[in-house]
Amino acid sequence: MTTKEIIRKIYGNNYTIEDVKRIEKAVVDEQGHWRKKGLKKMYVIKNLANNKYYKKLEEHNHKLDAEREEATTFNSQERAISKASILHAELSTLGLGINFKVEEI
Repeated sequence: MTTKEIIRKIYGNNYTIEDVKRIEKAVVDEQGHWRKKGLKKMYVIKNLANNKYYKKLEEHNHKLDAEREEATTFNSQERAISKASILHAELSTLGLGINFKVEEI
């Protein structure tokens, strides 16, 4: 769910850009607070072909055009890189040369 979708649920269509900025800042501040409490970094896999993200749906089903908020997260960079490499290899055998990038969130 995006920030704008959250705001629409709270305010309907009566919101301003200032409301969006205020809530986005609150979310960033909250994330910083939890990081200071010792939570580990999280990583996501970005599909460079469409600038969307990877989401695991089932054992062998994947979504390669998810929004960042719904992307599958990994608790280690190594696991995310490994999965990105596997996805690249699997898709290459199908003739799809899709590259992936691991991002920290």
